[in-house]
Amino acid sequence: MVFMNKNASYWLHFCAGIILLTYAGSHFSFLFLSDATHHLRNIVFPFLSNWTLYLVAGLIEAIVGVSCLNMCGRNLTNVIILTFVAVMVWYRLAFSYLGGTYCGCTGLLGRLFHLNKHEEKMVSILTLVILTFTTTPWLYSGLKKILNMKKILNISLQM
Repeated sequence: MVFMNKNASYWLHFCAGIILLTYAGSHFSFLFLSDATHHLRNIVFPFLSNWTLYLVAGLIEAIVGVSCLNMCGRNLTNVIILTFVAVMVWYRLAFSYLGGTYCGCTGLLGRLFHLNKHEEKMVSILTLVILTFTTTPWLYSGLKKILNMKKILNISLQM
């Protein structure tokens, strides 16, 4: 059964999967609304319309979300989450650098909760922070291994 494993990484990955699937559903739902920005060219990817980018974003979020749920507690899940976060941070930086003002990053959720541009930006950044936080046990164990390796190297160099 899926809920038998109770370690921290398992539950953090489970939460990440739910968050990502929620965003995927929000982006897919947003595609069915009439919005003036859907047919505009995306500022970061000018060969795509915003509608197409919402579709691609929803697909990627769905794939990463399902991967998180299927591989809860595995090291590869951490790599997938951190890669997703890195791509989203890159997109946000490119969007800001190119003069973008409204990204619609929360999809339908932004409309449902009546978020303004600033609130929507803060919610999406907070979500990326939370997703990064779900990899904390793995990052901590990796840091601990590096520090132990450094300590071993220092002891061997002193001899």
